[in-house]
Amino acid sequence: MNNQKALIEGLIFLAGEDGLTITQIQHALSQEDIASIYKDIKTLKKEYAQTDRGIELVEYANRFANCMLMFRDVLLKIFILTLLIEMFNVFICNNKNSIE
Repeated sequence: MNNQKALIEGLIFLAGEDGLTITQIQHALSQEDIASIYKDIKTLKKEYAQTDRGIELVEYANRFANCMLMFRDVLLKIFILTLLIEMFNVFICNNKNSIE
């Protein structure tokens, strides 16, 4: 196993939901070659995608972080439920006179 790749995976895991920038990873590894860091991150993303894992490696706002797949599903359900409640409230408000 590539030692640098394992270190990158560990660093991202320890960073939690805030994730790490490529510069932070570079400094933590004392690595000059950013291209090799990107290559290892790309390999990790592929490995996560090809296996039945509960997490995935995501990039957002120039940061790399682990995202738990089960939370993504829960957040989607909360969003849909919130939308349905809002639609119900609009329906009630629009039909208030006909109900009374």
